[in-house]
Amino acid sequence: MKVVITCGPGYEPIDEVRRLTNFSTGSLGASLARHFAARGDEVICFRAAMATCRAEADGVRYMEFGTGHDLAHQLEALPDRARVGAVLHTAALSDFIPGRILDEHGAEVREAKISSRAGVLRMELVPAPKIIGRLRAWFPQAFLAGWKYEVDGSSGGTVERARSQIEAYGTDASVANGRAYGRGYGICLRGGDFIHAADPEALAQELEKRFRSD
Repeated sequence: MKVVITCGPGYEPIDEVRRLTNFSTGSLGASLARHFAARGDEVICFRAAMATCRAEADGVRYMEFGTGHDLAHQLEALPDRARVGAVLHTAALSDFIPGRILDEHGAEVREAKISSRAGVLRMELVPAPKIIGRLRAWFPQAFLAGWKYEVDGSSGGTVERARSQIEAYGTDASVANGRAYGRGYGICLRGGDFIHAADPEALAQELEKRFRSD
């Protein structure tokens, strides 16, 4: 089976030398890629350029991406998308793209490298397009899994947001994790089923059961 995995932290440029990013390492995606490659699957792992986890596994084809737009372009251009059996979208892309940067007088700053002597600045954050919402059109036959990582709120609230992601974007599963969820991973499935996985290997096994049977 052909399996596509995205992992690591995307970034969005603030100017030509600075970036907006996050603390994702890419380790979960690396673990999933290793699991499915060991099963004999054809694994393509789209790994963020800024991922600090650089562990590689035999049988995995690694593709590097930077911004969310870059990842979207590569996914859409992937040959033989109809042959993809599963897409596991673990990448932590930026929810925002830097917009205008204004100085304390309200004038827009457009320097290639914004000077630290520019004083107090205000940067607009524009909501980024959601790649997860385009996956079904690109991979109509695949099992699609998204992630809902939360640090505030409760475990139950995180699970409900994961369920909402399934309905909003037409995925088959959404994995809840992060400090708000607690240890391990909560796998929400289309149709209402829920499974808790204690670690990345258990998560891979539970996801595999779902798309092997499809």
